[in-house]
Amino acid sequence: MVREQFKRFGQNQPGDTLASSGTASSGSGAVTPLQRLRRWVMQPFARPARPLPVTGKVDRQETIPLTRPSTDADNLDPRSHRAPLKSSKPPHHKPPKRRSGWYWTIVCFAVLGMISGMGSAALLWLVSLPPPPDCEDSARLTLDMERLYCAQQAVDAGGLPELIAGLEMLNQWTSEDALYSETQKLAEEWSKRVLAIARTKIANSDLEGALEAIRHIPETTPVYEDAQRVVAYWQQQWVEGEAIAAKAQEAFKTQNWLLASEQIAAMADLANPYWYEKRANELAQQLGVERRAWQVLIEARKTSEAGSLQALGQAINQAQEVPEGTYAWEEARLSFKQWSQPLLVEGTQKWEAGDPTGAIRTLQLAKVKTSAPELQDLARFSTAYQLANQSILSNTPSSNWFPSLRQLWNLREAISAMQQIPTDSPFYEPAQAIQANFQAQWEDLVQLHYATLTANLGQHAAFHLAIDQAQQVASDRPRRLQAQTLIAYWRERIEQIEDQPYLDHAIKIAERGRIEDLQLAIVEASRIQQGRALRLTAQGQIATWQKQIETIEDKPFLDRARLLADEGNLQEAIVAAQNIAPGRALYSEAQAAIYDWQAQIIWNAQLAEDRPILSRARSLATDGDLSGAIRVASQIGSGRPLYREAQEAIAGWQAQLAPPRREPEPSFRQEETLTEDQTELLEPRRPDAFD
Repeated sequence: MVREQFKRFGQNQPGDTLASSGTASSGSGAVTPLQRLRRWVMQPFARPARPLPVTGKVDRQETIPLTRPSTDADNLDPRSHRAPLKSSKPPHHKPPKRRSGWYWTIVCFAVLGMISGMGSAALLWLVSLPPPPDCEDSARLTLDMERLYCAQQAVDAGGLPELIAGLEMLNQWTSEDALYSETQKLAEEWSKRVLAIARTKIANSDLEGALEAIRHIPETTPVYEDAQRVVAYWQQQWVEGEAIAAKAQEAFKTQNWLLASEQIAAMADLANPYWYEKRANELAQQLGVERRAWQVLIEARKTSEAGSLQALGQAINQAQEVPEGTYAWEEARLSFKQWSQPLLVEGTQKWEAGDPTGAIRTLQLAKVKTSAPELQDLARFSTAYQLANQSILSNTPSSNWFPSLRQLWNLREAISAMQQIPTDSPFYEPAQAIQANFQAQWEDLVQLHYATLTANLGQHAAFHLAIDQAQQVASDRPRRLQAQTLIAYWRERIEQIEDQPYLDHAIKIAERGRIEDLQLAIVEASRIQQGRALRLTAQGQIATWQKQIETIEDKPFLDRARLLADEGNLQEAIVAAQNIAPGRALYSEAQAAIYDWQAQIIWNAQLAEDRPILSRARSLATDGDLSGAIRVASQIGSGRPLYREAQEAIAGWQAQLAPPRREPEPSFRQEETLTEDQTELLEPRRPDAFD
């Protein structure tokens, strides 16, 4: 029955014309099965449809279908429906659509899946934990559980301050609160952690910090009593340890090494690890350091007993090896003050006496390597002298006579070093005097630096302006000599600018090379007056040009004399060269030529005298009279032209007169015993061996 009724919904019922017309008009005209099911369910409760109002004329051929409430009988029997009124358009019937059994199965499974998903989501939401509270925003923490949770997080991530804050917060819960038991457990746990931190502070010698930490342990926790007993024990141990440490320090100060060792042993007997481990080891190490420090100081004092400046400087260098912070260091500081004063006095005296190098060398006998105030005056004076010495002028004018920024900077640094001498120093007054001198030099140097910048323009007016600026340095100022030197230099530059045109013009005229041009150049260069900057340069040019004139005038005489000498007329050549007067440019050259010619004349004369003598000697030798030949040839004296030739002939003739003598021949036995040297002596000698 029900299945047949569902089938009927697939057809268009006549009574549904009006109801479906609205749906068809709004959509595509097709009615879905779900709409039909809905209409079937709601049909018994539907009211009779009222006829629609008719406006205007109605076509009599068209009728409006009327429906009445359908009953179950009508729905069961399709013949019970009333036939529709006649209409001009017959009703359109759609064929029913059949749905397979798989369709409704899928629909059911989909519904079941949706219900299962919703149930699973609801169950997951019920069993999942809520998000943790935002501990950063304390104003929104309204629940006790949230505040307790945030306190636990802070304690786990922090240190002692967070533990103390957590313990103070736990005091807000009373025994009536639901979380009281939980807070008590946390209070006990956190108190143990505070006590552990206090033990760590005790191990680091922080008794005050340990006591302050234990003070925050609540009295209601079981840890409180243990903490109080630990505090009492610590305080007792601390008093004993401090007393032993004080005795040990006094022993170090008085160099009582035996007593210091006993105190270290007594401290090692204490029960607290802080004292028998850390402090005992520290005192043992301090004992070794103090003993070595006193040994170094004693050696330095022995060195200073010599009393010389070198000995005092060496003693200061030795005493600076004493470690700072020791008791020996305090004694060394007193020795520094005593030993450094003679060095400072000697260095200051040398500086004031004009010996900056000696002053610096004296102060540098002590190499300051520590920050001891007693040695700082020595270091400051040494630094100031070195800086000021770099701006001191040399004895002769040089490049450092011109002020520079480096000289200004060095003087300013020297002034700063003197300003650091404290008022309670015994050298405060000398330092002030030296500082005043450095300040005056710096002011003069600034004035001269401006003058130098002006003079560097290189113009005539710039040099005059620079001189005016330099003249502002008064005669009683420390840089007066430098100012006067610069003024003299700039005046020379002015004279060079004024006289250089005369000299350039004279040089240009002399380039022609004629006598009249050279004489005119001499006149032009002579316009540079005596004492002017270019006077020496001009005189040098004038002397050169004068020699050129003399050379041009005397060269013909010398040329003629050489021509005569080449022709063999040596006497006439000498007479011609003697026309060059002394002091002339070619005089030295002429005299040298005359000397050569005179020597040649003498040579020729001696050659003419000795040639016949040597010829006569050779003639005698040819005749066999070797002795007579030697006697005649010996008349030619040494230094004469034929002397060597005569000596060679004499040597030959002497060799002919004295032939080698024959030695008796040795016996056979003697020849066997002769040495090689003796054999060489027996060999006959050549005639030339007698020469």
